[in-house]
Amino acid sequence: MRFCATVSWVCHAILICDDDPDIRSAMKRTLRGYDVTETSSPREALAILKTRAFDAIVCDFSLEADTGDGLDVLQHVRVQYP
Repeated sequence: MRFCATVSWVCHAILICDDDPDIRSAMKRTLRGYDVTETSSPREALAILKTRAFDAIVCDFSLEADTGDGLDVLQHVRVQYP
């Protein structure tokens, strides 16, 4: 969590992992006011998770990537960050 500069409450950090840029854009607009980080790659999502904490992760299960899918990301999170 971090404090928002323009409002008086705490911003919750959310990681979005989806290979469709339109979906990521729509989610980011919907989550306006939150501290949103987005990626299209499961590998990049795992790298980001090593550098900071998130309050929620929104992950596409059917990512079309040769580096894993959304379920791999969430299983990793469950093991590494219980």
